[in-house]
Amino acid sequence: MIEVLGKKYVKEIILILGNNEEGIFFTDLIDEIGESSENIHQSAVSRSLNLMLENGLILRDDVFETNRRLPKSFYRLTELGKMALEIMKKDEELEKARRSKFHNEIKGNVGQVINIDKADGLEINFKKK
Repeated sequence: MIEVLGKKYVKEIILILGNNEEGIFFTDLIDEIGESSENIHQSAVSRSLNLMLENGLILRDDVFETNRRLPKSFYRLTELGKMALEIMKKDEELEKARRSKFHNEIKGNVGQVINIDKADGLEINFKKK
C-alpha cells in the first residue's frame, strides 16, 4: 500500500477528496490538482485514480446527464482511503514540525556562512565558500 501512496498525484487526490467528503467530479479534481501543480497530465491522474480504485482507496460513480452522451466520473474516498488520509495528515504535521525548527543563515564579509539550527539543543555549522 505504501507503494501506491507514493505514486504521482495520489497524495494530492487523497487530500482533495478528504476536503470534499461527498466526492468530486473528475474535471473538478483536475482543476484542483492544477492549482498546485504547474504541468498536470490528465492521463497520469487517470492512471493514479485507476490504481487507487484497484487498491480500494476510492470509489467511482458514473453520473449520466441527459445532455451528455458520456457519463461524468465522480470520485470519493472509501474507509481505507480515509485511513490513508489520516496518514497523509500526520505526514504533513511531521513535515511542518521539521521545517518550523529554528533555522537562520548569516553571511559574513569573509565568505563564511553560519547555519544555526535548533531542535533539542543548539547546533552551529560553519562553511567556507
